[in-house]
Formats: sequence, structure tokens, C-alpha cells
Amino acid sequence: MDLIWKYSYKNHNEKKQILLDVIDKCNSETIDTLQSNGDLISKTDYYQDVSRPYMNILLNDLEDFRQHLLNYHCCSSLKVVGSWFQQYYKNDIHNWHFHASCNLSVVYFLELDSFKDSTEFFDISTRKCFQIEDVKEGDIIVFPSLIPHRSPENKSEKRKSIISFNLNFGQVNMNLLPGGS
Repeated sequence: MDLIWKYSYKNHNEKKQILLDVIDKCNSETIDTLQSNGDLISKTDYYQDVSRPYMNILLNDLEDFRQHLLNYHCCSSLKVVGSWFQQYYKNDIHNWHFHASCNLSVVYFLELDSFKDSTEFFDISTRKCFQIEDVKEGDIIVFPSLIPHRSPENKSEKRKSIISFNLNFGQVNMNLLPGGS
């Protein structure tokens, strides 16, 4: 699907350990609803009402990414409307879901052993599942929040760590549209 695109975070190697160290100090919990809805996430701060210092580090370093999103979507501003980290160990899974009340979802692969462990999407028009095959550690994927997606079962012996956040658009940037000013 051409609605999903990838951005390679140029400072990933420099920031990876810093971000992991900050995440290690964050309040977190395990989500184990494997029996009821199929989720097992070893470590996340999704339900924590806490500050997320890793977001400051990441967002302060992504001005070109933000500018690209603004131009591509012809909008005047973007607002982060939720952020969290998740760490998946062997056999962890986050079942099918989508993100309500937001325009875009973003996943940054802080630790990723193989694209096979990356986010899987469901194309509602073809009724087929797919992954972005060239995704690697250090990449960021962006997609409309209404696309069903999941983190498939982590088959790797290595931990997978992601930072995710949702975005809402501000006003349309009329300067980027025909006849606008």
C-alpha cells in the first residue's frame, strides 16, 4: 500500500543506547491478555500516566521528518496525541488493532532483528496481510491510523523495542494546494 511509508532515522546509531537507557528507567508494566485478546507485551508504558523523556530526545532530532510530514500531507501543524514504548521478548505479540481518534500512527524500530518481526498490516481492499520487507532497525514507518495492524509473534531470541506515537493534523496549508494562498 502506498499509504505506508518508511523514513530512515539518520541518528539511530548515535541515539539507540541513549534511548534504551532512558526507557530502562521508565515506569512500565507487562500486558498479558493472551487468553482474552491475544496480547503479550513484556514491557510498555502505554497505560502509565507518566512523562516520556525518550520522546523529547527523539522528536528534537526529527525536524526533517516533521517537515516532510507537513509538506506531504499539506498541513500547517502536527500534534502528538499519544506516545509509548513497547518491548517484545520471544513469543510476545500485540494482536490486530487500529488507533482511534488520530490521523497517523508512527512506529520507530529501536531494536529489530528481522523485518519478519516488524509491524504487519491488513489491506482491507485485498483482504491480505503484508509487511514492509525492507524495514530494518532504525527505520520509522508512518501509516494512517485506521489501517488494521499488529506486532506479530516475536520469533527471535532478541528483544524488539519500538517507540510509537500518534499524530493529528492541524489546518490545511493552503499554500501547498492549487488555488490556495
